[in-house]
Amino acid sequence: NIVIDQNHNYFTVENNILFDKEKTRLLMYLNSKTETTYTVPEGVNILDQYSFYKVSALETVTITKDVMVIITPVFFNCPSLKEIEIPDGITSIENDIFSDCSHLTSITMKNVESIGIGSFKNCFDLETLTLPTTLKRIDSYAFEHCIQLKSLHIPNSVTFIGNEIFKNCTSLTSVTLS
Repeated sequence: NIVIDQNHNYFTVENNILFDKEKTRLLMYLNSKTETTYTVPEGVNILDQYSFYKVSALETVTITKDVMVIITPVFFNCPSLKEIEIPDGITSIENDIFSDCSHLTSITMKNVESIGIGSFKNCFDLETLTLPTTLKRIDSYAFEHCIQLKSLHIPNSVTFIGNEIFKNCTSLTSVTLS
């Protein structure tokens, strides 16, 4: 449990989740929590670095439209995470943000312009992914070890592709650039 004096000047706790006092920044979701779904509360603008680090029970996270900043690697090593939707206000998937989310199967992103280094590394169960037409950049090792990824369509808006973005993607049989 996270215990903070209710009169603390800088932090507050709600359901064992640590926020800044104004509840605009989610700082830590306890990795011992057992819920399988979580919706980031309205009003939270920032998901802080490692805020969901090694949370093993979460399968689905809903990020509300108020979230404008996701500090990497927020979801690093969340082995049960299966589904996530990136809100329209997020334009960058930062380095390692979903690295080691081994059971991630579905991610929805609409306005993303860049995918950082190792963003989906070791997402073993990721089979399909729809890249938005807003995407301009895919950095190195973005999909490394996505061993179930079978095909990917890269939109013609992409102007930069880093090194070895498909390293050890052993099931990949089709990549289309158009």
